[in-house]
Amino acid sequence: GTQLGSPVTITPVTNAANLLPYSQTFSQWTKIGSPTITDNAIAGPFDNGNCTGSGCSNTTASTILFPAASTASPVGISYNVPASSGVSLAGQTVTFSTWLGGAAQGSLTLLISDGSGANGLAAITFPVPTAYTRVERTVAIPATFGNGFTVARESTSSTQQTVNFQGAQWEQAVDAGPYVLT
Repeated sequence: GTQLGSPVTITPVTNAANLLPYSQTFSQWTKIGSPTITDNAIAGPFDNGNCTGSGCSNTTASTILFPAASTASPVGISYNVPASSGVSLAGQTVTFSTWLGGAAQGSLTLLISDGSGANGLAAITFPVPTAYTRVERTVAIPATFGNGFTVARESTSSTQQTVNFQGAQWEQAVDAGPYVLT
């Protein structure tokens, strides 16, 4: 019953059109090599088993089969906001997150570059757990970054691996969270 502070004004994200919303469908992503993508294939981490109707796809995940690959010929998916969009992440801190789980433990690589595909950051490798886990990586975008951005998730494993994905999102420090499953 005791007020602990002043009311907080909640302001909407002004550049939401240029952020990656949480989404389990990969129709906006481009294939790198020859992964097999099955949208809405299995229950996602938020599926309570009671979903019916058009909203059901929001609780299911996509399955991506990454065939055997190599560092020289990786396979994966990429998402591009082109340089012509005028969006700039230069000098900002951003967090990329996704929910994922695999049939067996493996690893994927996260690659981030500007919208022209230049000025790439160092590759970030992260483990693929067998149980659904929210994986996030926060990076500082250099001031030299051009407009737009490209995000790629690649596998260079010499053995085939299956990964279940739900969601992918940029969270900019200037428009911090919360994460919302859409």
